[in-house]
Amino acid sequence: FVCRQLRDLRRGGEAQVLSLRTQAEEPEALTQAMDRMEEVLTRSLRGGDPFTRGGDGLFLLLLSSASRENGEMVANRILTRYNANRPAPLPPFTCQVMDLNNLSPA
Repeated sequence: FVCRQLRDLRRGGEAQVLSLRTQAEEPEALTQAMDRMEEVLTRSLRGGDPFTRGGDGLFLLLLSSASRENGEMVANRILTRYNANRPAPLPPFTCQVMDLNNLSPA
């Protein structure tokens, strides 16, 4: 199923995968950071851009029909919103933008 989805997305043109990761070690800080980032993602992404928690401290996003430059702009917007108006300092997230056409299924 995943291989077919990748093939279909590649046929449609450009698409980016964003990886957002935090290195928070304290369980309470990790929970707060993940909850805040989920809220930011829900409010920042288009309805057709799915995201998922990829484990402790990790979110994966699929930006269909996005160029590398657009993917980087979305990543910057997300990180800016995550860091804005927070009641207390939260652990930072780092972001990696990956071109879906350069990823190969396992």
